[in-house]
Amino acid sequence: PVAGECITGQECDEVEDQCVLILDDDLCAPGEFCNAGTCELIAPYTLIDIDIKPGNFPNPINTRKCGKGVIPVAALGSETFDVKTVDVTTLGFGPSEAPPAHDLTSTEVLTAHTEDINDDGFMDLLSHYRCSETGIAAGDTEACLTGATMGIDPESNCFEIRPDMGCDNQACEDAVCAQDAFCCEYDWDNYCLEAADALCAKSLAIEGCDSVKTIPGGQNL
Repeated sequence: PVAGECITGQECDEVEDQCVLILDDDLCAPGEFCNAGTCELIAPYTLIDIDIKPGNFPNPINTRKCGKGVIPVAALGSETFDVKTVDVTTLGFGPSEAPPAHDLTSTEVLTAHTEDINDDGFMDLLSHYRCSETGIAAGDTEACLTGATMGIDPESNCFEIRPDMGCDNQACEDAVCAQDAFCCEYDWDNYCLEAADALCAKSLAIEGCDSVKTIPGGQNL
């Protein structure tokens, strides 16, 4: 066979004259990795800080008396994370990735849930999740918030070839440089631009975790 006759995830072995699985990440395009012989898109995670039940420590959750109660979770903004970039339709909390209890797609509701909770000068996003939908169980010591951003500003210099290292979006820079350290040590060259286009143009996955103290029942939160 010739290369064009092999299916996606395979390459032509000219010695054996047969199609074989791709086993080398270098054979995949920028922004992809090799998984069991198939090139798949890398979905970089940006780690963010969250605060479960802001104002409480430890963060108690009564797993036997969840009922219809909700758990407040704050996604904390910072110099490198703007909560306004969050795609609220992707938010999920706990092992079951429960959706927000409120309609954050409403501008009015979203505005009411955006405030500087920890007084650090950066706006935070407060969302609430129905305890019974989170999947948090007795014995759990941590719970996580996941989601994705809406993609970075297309005018970002991450999409430009420059003689400088790094770019002006920290999350995108981290994702690209995790794939090729050259981009953060020397120049932001054509490869870095292509990687940024593949990794950052649409959206970046986000994840933040915080400790919880589960209460098996019989106690008030």
